[in-house]
Amino acid sequence: MDHGYELEVLALNNLAFSLGKTTIYVYVLDVNDNTPIFNETTYSATILENTAIGTALFGFSASDADSTTNGQFTITLQDGGGKLSLNAAVNAVQIGTTFDYESVQTYTAQLNVIDHGAPALTSTANISITILDVNDNAPVFGSPSYSMSVDENTATSTSIGQVTATDADSTTNAQIAFSITGGNTDSLFAIDASTGSITVASDIDLETTLEPFYNLTVVATDQGTPALSTTVYVGVSIGDVNDNTPAFNQSITYSASILESTSVGSSVLTVQATDADFTLVHSTISYSLSAGSSSKFSIDSTSGVISTAGTFDFEGVMSFVIEVIASDGQLSSSQNVSISILDVNDNAPVFGASSYV
Repeated sequence: MDHGYELEVLALNNLAFSLGKTTIYVYVLDVNDNTPIFNETTYSATILENTAIGTALFGFSASDADSTTNGQFTITLQDGGGKLSLNAAVNAVQIGTTFDYESVQTYTAQLNVIDHGAPALTSTANISITILDVNDNAPVFGSPSYSMSVDENTATSTSIGQVTATDADSTTNAQIAFSITGGNTDSLFAIDASTGSITVASDIDLETTLEPFYNLTVVATDQGTPALSTTVYVGVSIGDVNDNTPAFNQSITYSASILESTSVGSSVLTVQATDADFTLVHSTISYSLSAGSSSKFSIDSTSGVISTAGTFDFEGVMSFVIEVIASDGQLSSSQNVSISILDVNDNAPVFGASSYV
């Protein structure tokens, strides 16, 4: 506001008699010599990254000590990122668009005030926004699925592979714990909650479990509130180990008997052995006769049928013992077979002399 002064001037002679008077009006005009200022030099706020659009962050005020148009001013928001908006009706700064902690953790802008004087004067106030993380990202596995393999008889605590996961959040919201929640029907496997390493938890015997494949359900759970989790499937193949020796179906010596007149190629008896290993490559059996067995017999390597391979003479040899070997290609066992030769009336009586006198 402009200020005015009214002065009355008197003219006096030497005798102090008034000779006259007049009135002088003095008007003081305002000069734009005061800069508009905010009530704070810096405005600060702390918000969650998911704070709703339109939420007021803080209020502000400004003033200018000048008068008339010199004391009038305009406030603007300088926001290069476009995240904030100015609500001039209530002198507040509010959220204009959503924030993402994973992209920005602190955000700055500026309030400007300029008066209407000539020349105009201006000042600024800084805006500092701190963004807090919200658990809005679930863990993400490094692969959509995993495949692993382990041989039976592998020692417990042996690692067979590892799953990995990351979480885009921060602090405890990004800390991940792993667990196996399904598919581990025989409790053969365990997982390290921190590292994701999968290990053998108990003895694996394929011939007992009869399960050559396990499809484990592995879950990665973050430590946020509420916690978020993601699932992945881990296929584990169990490799058969040749750890079972072929076993004959009887533990005592096989026995058979044939006539001495039995022709070559005749079947004598059949031996049988089994192998408990899971896969055919380890449980398929081949039969053979040991090197010390008589050449008068042969054996079918697949069926175990023992046949004659020569002629017999009861009067020469009345019995044979041969050794049969059952082998799966790596492991083998043996069993004896006793074969008796039965006499045939194939010799006529013979006199002691060709003639008697």
